[in-house]
Amino acid sequence: MSAPLLRPDFHFMSAPSLESITPDEWRLIQGQRVTFHRELAAEQLLAMLKAGAELPTYGYRLNNFQHCLQTATMMARAGYDEEDVVVGLLHDVAFVVAPDQHGAAAAQLLKQVTSERNHWMLENHALVGERFLPGDRGAWRELRHHEHFAWTEEFVERFDLRAIDPLEPIAPLEEFEPTVDKVFASRLGEGLAQPSGLLDPDKEATG
Repeated sequence: MSAPLLRPDFHFMSAPSLESITPDEWRLIQGQRVTFHRELAAEQLLAMLKAGAELPTYGYRLNNFQHCLQTATMMARAGYDEEDVVVGLLHDVAFVVAPDQHGAAAAQLLKQVTSERNHWMLENHALVGERFLPGDRGAWRELRHHEHFAWTEEFVERFDLRAIDPLEPIAPLEEFEPTVDKVFASRLGEGLAQPSGLLDPDKEATG
């Protein structure tokens, strides 16, 4: 049984394993891969976020899904640009499954569609946020002189720490979906133009 192809003009690989794929077929599959990622990346990340819509919390009055939505709502209403709003929406997308590394995970998931400024912020927002919390270990002090520290501190203090209030507005996810699609569509084409893979595309076919 085969999974369906994304598009009717796509082709299944005929080789039974990657060890026996021909260079020409490898190039074909890799070309289809570019389109596959471009069309599905935003949808899959939003699906990850939506999966937490009904989750309970461990003490906050908003769950992680609501926290992310409220963060994006606050940023949009404050006039931040589309990339910043998308980053705000997805900054904690990995929190439930990778709590101690959720910033780094989000940074990697969004790497191809974010600026260096937002990539660094995602990677370090949890550590920078410690300065405002009980139990601060002070590790954020080592980051103070980085060019993106001020933006990360602004994001944390103005939005991340405050987006836990059930009395404040929370826009529906549907309001942000067109913006997510737009940001991904505008950035992914160039970023995936040379996909990496398991095999050298010029390897000699075997088998």
